[in-house]
Amino acid sequence: MDRGFIIILIGLYSFHDCVHFLASVRKVHREPIIILIDRVPRFLYPLLLVFGNVRLQDAPKPENPVLASRQAKLALYPQSPFEKTIYLEWDICLLSPIYEVFDYLDEVDLLITEDGQPAIAKTANLLRVKQDILSTLESIGLPLNVKSIQYNGGFIAFTKSSKTQELFINFKKYFDMVVAIKMCYS
Repeated sequence: MDRGFIIILIGLYSFHDCVHFLASVRKVHREPIIILIDRVPRFLYPLLLVFGNVRLQDAPKPENPVLASRQAKLALYPQSPFEKTIYLEWDICLLSPIYEVFDYLDEVDLLITEDGQPAIAKTANLLRVKQDILSTLESIGLPLNVKSIQYNGGFIAFTKSSKTQELFINFKKYFDMVVAIKMCYS
């Protein structure tokens, strides 16, 4: 498959917004949509499939739903069957087509946006602990400094390429380092 969308649906909390998301995408796009899904009762699956050209795939299944959602994001690259993939979080509503995003992927392997507060040193919600974020992340070996920025993970567009695959492998490696010290999910 040449191009498509992928989203993550973990639990009932986001189910309603996911249905609205699917309706907004189908209003302006016909590309296939993959939903990485977990913790949603199977009797609700037909409500997702009614939008057409939607495929449900199992998401990672750790006990902690926040961790499950993050691990599903790490699995975007291997789970996507598309040459060009747009990942959007379920709380986004498309008001017009975004074909140009697929077109940009002819020129670059990855598109992502800066966070609303891009400076990692000033981020208050990155860790679930009350301590200096930058020095904490540096202390576990993450390659960061005062000029490092964070990106908004609610929109990621990528192509299947060795560069993108390497990025997702490194993303998972660093994520696993953070989880191993139990700063985010304890």
